[in-house]
Formats: sequence, C-alpha cells, structure tokens
Amino acid sequence: MSKEKYSHFEKEILACTWSIQHFHNYLYGSRFVLHSDNIPVIRILQNCKVAPNARVERLLLRVQPYEFNIEYQKGEQNPSDYLSRHPCNDENESGRLDPVEQYVNFCINNSLPKTITLKQVQEETQKDVTMNLLKEALMGNKEGVWAVPEIKPFNKIKEEITYEQGIFLRNRDRIIIPKSLQENVINLAHKGHLGIIKTKQILRTKVWFPNLDVLTEAFVKTCSVCQAVTKSEQRNPIVSSPTPNYPFQRVDVDFAGPFRNKIVKSTSFQSILPVLNNIFTSFGYPETLKSDNGPPFNSRDFKQFLDDCGIKHTRVTPYWPEANGLAERFVKTCKKALLCTHLETGNFDAKIQEFLVSYRSAPHASTKISPFEAVFKRRMNNYIPQIRQNNEDNREIKITDMRSKEKQKRRICTLQTNEKRQLNSTL
Repeated sequence: MSKEKYSHFEKEILACTWSIQHFHNYLYGSRFVLHSDNIPVIRILQNCKVAPNARVERLLLRVQPYEFNIEYQKGEQNPSDYLSRHPCNDENESGRLDPVEQYVNFCINNSLPKTITLKQVQEETQKDVTMNLLKEALMGNKEGVWAVPEIKPFNKIKEEITYEQGIFLRNRDRIIIPKSLQENVINLAHKGHLGIIKTKQILRTKVWFPNLDVLTEAFVKTCSVCQAVTKSEQRNPIVSSPTPNYPFQRVDVDFAGPFRNKIVKSTSFQSILPVLNNIFTSFGYPETLKSDNGPPFNSRDFKQFLDDCGIKHTRVTPYWPEANGLAERFVKTCKKALLCTHLETGNFDAKIQEFLVSYRSAPHASTKISPFEAVFKRRMNNYIPQIRQNNEDNREIKITDMRSKEKQKRRICTLQTNEKRQLNSTL
C-alpha cells in the first residue's frame, strides 16, 4: 500500500533493486548483467550521482555493494514483460521448482533427525561394540577391558555409571549415547542454532558421551547456517542486572522486526495490550517492567495500565539500548534464528517453534537452569530423550489428590445410600 503512489519510473527502479537483493546469495561478490526496457532507469543506474529525488537515491544506495552492467532490452524481447501482463495459472509453488532444487530440498529434509526415543537408544546400545565392552567391564567378566582404548574415557566415571533397562546412565539421570546416535543428538540440540555454549548446556542436562564438548564445538563451527548469520564483531560486556528473587518478578520488553508473521500489527498500546494480558494472566503480574523510551511505553494509556496492575515501570537511559540488555540480547538471538529460517527449508512458523523449544530448554548462562525449569520446576520434554526422576513435591500432591478423591467417593456413597433409604421408605 505504501508504494501505490510511486511514479512509474520509481517503480521500475524499485523492481531492479528488489530483484537484485532477492538473489543476494547468488549475485553478491560476482559481476552480472541486468536487463531493462526502461531507458531512464538505465541512465540513472549507470550514473548514480544524478538521482532525481531522495527516494530514488535511497533505492540506488541499496544496490551499491553489487557489481553489474545494465543493458537495454526491448519489452517484446523481455520474458518478464510478458509475465506482468499474462495471468498466472493456479499452480503450487513446488511445481515451479527446478527438479535439481527439489531433489536437494528432499535430501535436506530427510537427512534431518526428527527426534530420538528411548527405544532407539536401547537398540543402538545393544548393537554398539563399545557399549557391549563397557557392560562387560562393569560386570567384571573379563580382565583388562578397562585398558581398551575405546573404554578408557569411561574409566574415570565408572563409579557414576549404571545400567538400567538396556541403557547406560551417568548419575542416574544422564543417558550415555552410543556412537551411532551422537551426531544426531548434537543436531537435535542445535535445532535452534543457539551457539556452542547453549548447545553444550542442552546436552549436559540430559545426555553424556566421550568428547561431548569437542564434538559439539566441531559440529557448531561447521554449521553453514550459523556461519552465514552470526556476526563476527565482539562487544564489551554490559553491566549485569540483579537476579530476581523468583520467576516473573521483573519482565523486560522490547520490539523486534518487522517479520513476515507478527505477534502485533503495530507498536500502539491497543496492539500490545492483548499480548501483555495473555502473558500476565498466565504467569501473574510482575513487580517491575523494564523497557526503552519508545512508543507505546511512553504513552499515558500504558502508564495507566501498569498502575492498574500494580506494576512499577522502569525506563532505560534514552538512546542507549544496552541498558535493556536482557531484552536486546534475546532480540538478537531471535533475529539470528529468523535469519536461519531463510537459509533452511521448512515452514517459517515451525522453525520459530523449534527455536523457542531450544531456547526455553537451554540452561541460562547465569542461573545454570533453563527458563522452563525455573518456572515449572522440571526439565522440558524436547527432542532429546531423558530419564525423569521422582519428585517429592509431586508425591505429596499425588497423596493429597488421592485423599481428596477418596473423601469425595465416600461422600457420594453416603449420598447414594441416603437416597436409597429414602426411596425404600417411600415405597
């Protein structure tokens, strides 16, 4: 809608700019030829210093990083000119893909693991030669097994290893993964592209295998998607905020975007009100809400809303986003995940959900527990298998629930008996 008032000349410039940026991965760094049937556009692109207005100048600045030659081509000889006038058939997108690209997408989608079950771990453990040697070493059936090179990494932790239901465990809560599943487990932990440290933290909460750190670092460093979107510059660390006393004591908020799928349509108070109400009704009202000074956080309606909810509003230093570091850091992580969705095949919404699962199940760098565990007091069920321990709090809840149900059952039986007596006396 914002481009409806563009002149025909500006739309031609916009078409050239958009097409070049759309194929950035193929055009950047190499010289190419751009064909156009608009002579004024050709003259402007050949001499970018004579832009007629600021809008055209901004469009020209977007193509400055590219090296290309522009040539004139008559409209009757330009295939794209025909496409702008001829209606398209109702053909799905996959039917228009190149067969080679379809095959590549098929290989990528089928090579990615979906999840790993405990049954798979049991089957691969029985097949694994190293796991069978480890079992013999723990049982003491053979002498000198601990001297075998494949078993030496387990020697240091042999007091922590147990064997239950066909699976080796370390400290009774971390599954020892056989070699055939190690790469798949790392791949699953790295689904959200959270980086080396977070990926290792996700793995350490549930699994263990020799050289876990080394293999994880090598896998993440060779991840083409991460290398394409990760920024190389390093910044000085910001001053840490005090750790809250309990979950959702303080909430930091910020805007990020624009994205193709938006949580809110604008930055107005009326747009974010349902989102905030949904969060607060699910997790309770925080004591403090921290934000920047932009709209709608500086509006009278937003201030009135926080006053009605009993929430203290803290604003950061103007024009210094580092002061809201927690929210800004999550926005940076989220943007990286969104950039990864453009380089990986698959549904956009599904990739976002994968990122959220990975982020919420990854231990925090400061607290050493995941956001999910901090709120719900248990580890999240995700793509990686885990051994769940009995919780004493859950046991007390079960006992209380059982007593309540027994009490209700006795009450219902008493009511039924009284009704039966009244019915018999009436008859």
